[in-house]
This record gives sequence, structure tokens and C-alpha cells, in this order.
Amino acid sequence: PGAMAAAAEGGAAGYDFVAAFNEVRDKECRLKHVHIKGAHKTKRRVVEREFKRAKEAETLDQLKDEMILAANELWSLDIFDNVDVTVDAPDEAEPNAADVTVKVDEKAG
Repeated sequence: PGAMAAAAEGGAAGYDFVAAFNEVRDKECRLKHVHIKGAHKTKRRVVEREFKRAKEAETLDQLKDEMILAANELWSLDIFDNVDVTVDAPDEAEPNAADVTVKVDEKAG
């Protein structure tokens, strides 16, 4: 099992990620900005296009679901060796808005 499985099951420190997420899943949250790293040959709009629906999310749970779909769509393009999507901590000035960082590793060729 990978680190994500360990974290979801409680991890080494006994933190219950699933229970913690369930407490805030319906919290208001919208996607403010998508930061893209590693897209040197790929046009930014290709990556941004996949996150368009995520910008319509209204809750943390909806945002999570849309980010998973967007990452899967990027994978299905078959132009990346790796796609990593992370939610950045919200800014104190906008606690209900989150930025997302998308790091891609483009395939050679």
C-alpha cells in the first residue's frame, strides 16, 4: 500500500483523514486559480480546460470530485508521464477559496 492508502487509513500517527474530511466536506469552497507547473510543450489552455468544471464547484466535496475528474482527463490525453494535483491552503483573506497546483511531467517526443 502506498502513502495515500496509509494516510486514508490513519497513517502512522493515527490521524483519520477520512473522518476529518467528512467533517468539512460540505464547507463552502470555490476554486480561485489553477497554477500549472511542468507544461513546457503543452499549451496552458489544454490543462486549464480540464479544470473548467472545477471552477463551478461550490463545496469542498464537489471540488475534490471535479479535481479527480480533471486529473483523469489529463491522464487520458496520454501526453503526460505524471499528473499531480494539490490544493493549496486557503488565504486568510479568502478562507472559502482555494488555489490548485497542477504539476505535469510531459512525455518525451
